[in-house]
Amino acid sequence: MAARESTADSVTFISDNVIYEQMSQFAIGYAGSWCKFFITNCKFRNMTTQPNQYYVGELLRNENYIAKFPTDTIIIRYNTMLCVSGYATAATGGIVHYYDFTHNNVIYTFKNPFFLDRATNARFDNNIFYGVYAGGQNSTEFNGGWDSFTAGTVASIITMGPLDSTTAALLLGHASTGAGDPAAEALRNVEVKNNVYFWPSGLTGFWTAWNDTAHADTIYTPVFMNAQSVNMFSNKTAWPGFVQSGNQGVDPSFGASIPGVLSAGSDNGVGLLSWFAAVRGGTGTTELYGYNLTQIPQPEAPDYTPPWPLPESTDMQYGNTALKTGATDGSVIGDPNWWGIALAVKDKPTGVPATFSLSQNYPNPFNPSTKIDFSIPVGAQVQLKVYNVLGQEVATLVNETMKSGSHTVTFDASKLASGVYLYKITAGSFVSTRKMVLLK
Repeated sequence: MAARESTADSVTFISDNVIYEQMSQFAIGYAGSWCKFFITNCKFRNMTTQPNQYYVGELLRNENYIAKFPTDTIIIRYNTMLCVSGYATAATGGIVHYYDFTHNNVIYTFKNPFFLDRATNARFDNNIFYGVYAGGQNSTEFNGGWDSFTAGTVASIITMGPLDSTTAALLLGHASTGAGDPAAEALRNVEVKNNVYFWPSGLTGFWTAWNDTAHADTIYTPVFMNAQSVNMFSNKTAWPGFVQSGNQGVDPSFGASIPGVLSAGSDNGVGLLSWFAAVRGGTGTTELYGYNLTQIPQPEAPDYTPPWPLPESTDMQYGNTALKTGATDGSVIGDPNWWGIALAVKDKPTGVPATFSLSQNYPNPFNPSTKIDFSIPVGAQVQLKVYNVLGQEVATLVNETMKSGSHTVTFDASKLASGVYLYKITAGSFVSTRKMVLLK
């Protein structure tokens, strides 16, 4: 059951400045095709449940239990997940044209924060991952592909894998050669930049002690990016659109109540470590862990409101000063709302861009329109044109002198046929070309 549920096709769902407290299953669930989700400035708190349901507790779930429900766009920006056992996003089947997970805090998930390794166009930038994937993987999960579409992949925050044949065919706009189709893989674009990941010593020490003691099952502990994913970002021949940089494993230095979630307390339930033992030891019954757990009246009172300001407000203002300007846009890494910086989806980084750049269009594939972002650090004569695969010009989007800054243009391809197109920017001496797919 979800707090918010969508079952129609082509829905645009907007959730802004909402607190989701103690949702026992999904905060937002959907069972429709080609939907768009814009989730901004929200707080997802204490979405944990009993130890025999340790996969439950998810921000966004594609209820894709029968292998359908392709998704148009998912944008998740400027949010915090605090003690949410499961996924930030589970899109376990069907294509996601465009996925953007930027400027979020993800703190103490028990399982992997993303079930999204078949992403085709995705951005994971400027996030803080703290104590996530705390439950690791047992041998059944590892060998059975519970946490990834590819069995036998080590637990990792960013997990990528080859496309299945159905998703590859959708991306290409025609039948594929099968799973891992090279032509489809070359069209994928995934960016992972300036993220911070950290596991506190109380958790890493507990993992070590657990695996050094006689238990029924040793736990595979997580890394930021496993070997399969690292290879995909390194192999520019097979995956030219995969880019990662600036990611670092450092302590944000949150206030004391954040690492305190590991231990039992009057408002932390049994604590995350005891909950781990209950799950992995098979001894759990009704235990809970969380942050400042509050008993919500049942049935819920119509005028119930959570405590305000939220009790974590002060301790979310981390002490690592390098992270306060460490994002790709020069702002704080993580959720900017804890610092009094309120943003919206339409906001772009301020200031003059440092370099020329041409971004991947979004969504991609698209029907019939898509957006193209580009940046120029100085004023220049700019041309942005679109070509078909034969090299024939089909549209001129920009042909003018432009001021320095970040710019967005919309390409309407309603009069063109499905297929692969190229868009090329010329700005002074800067020239760059990218591919995009029109899929009608």
